[in-house]
Amino acid sequence: MSHHYRSRQRSSGRARKSSNHPSILDNLDDPQGRRYKEMDLSSAIKQHADTFCSEIDTRLKSWEIATLQADIPHVTSQPDSLQLAMTWARIFYHAFFFNLARKGLRKPEPIVIYHNDQDGVHGFVLPTSRPFISLNMHSAINDGSPGCAARHMIATLLHEMLHAFLVIYTCQCNRCEKVAVYGVTGARKHIHGPPWVNAMAPLERALQSQVRWRVEACTYDSVVMEIVDTGWVPRDDQLQGWGIDPAYLRRNVSLAPETQY
Repeated sequence: MSHHYRSRQRSSGRARKSSNHPSILDNLDDPQGRRYKEMDLSSAIKQHADTFCSEIDTRLKSWEIATLQADIPHVTSQPDSLQLAMTWARIFYHAFFFNLARKGLRKPEPIVIYHNDQDGVHGFVLPTSRPFISLNMHSAINDGSPGCAARHMIATLLHEMLHAFLVIYTCQCNRCEKVAVYGVTGARKHIHGPPWVNAMAPLERALQSQVRWRVEACTYDSVVMEIVDTGWVPRDDQLQGWGIDPAYLRRNVSLAPETQY
């Protein structure tokens, strides 16, 4: 679904601090932009997603829960699509992102809706100092049923909100940038590597547990894109934790087991 920049498609615990990097869980009242390790941010989001079902009544208002569990309306105009996206963005802020993602997004217009049925891009986030989320009204996987395109746009929104959160809060010191680009093994990584997938898979599961429609946030497709684009090869235990069958993946992508890390 999403290239971080372009898209094809209260936790009770404390995140582990590391040298010179604070924990986002210690700064929820006053978060600092671009100060936190990406893997720690990912871990915090994962923990928050994993406890969503048990804490839903304390995180969301009654109308937000009702919206989650209702049918998605069929929308055809950009204004209606934007209103729908803004409604679901508010739900996702409270449900999954500690109500922090909105603080770093561009104001006004944190979300932009457009229509393009040619490039196969579902949404994207530009990694600027004040990022914003762009969502494509057109869905290539639209099955024609009422609300199908809108449901896919909502799933894309969750995918892109995670990218935006990581853009806003991930440290950009020289050491962190080196790890983000090359990884701890020297193998080049990109935007849908372990930190992103470790958080996205639980987010997708948490949303799926509360809605009556199939959530398709393109997590699998994003992992495949990452493998093809960068040569990264996830370990089998990682794939299984993300709900991806390693054997199925190997049938679709040529993997070199000796490069796994």
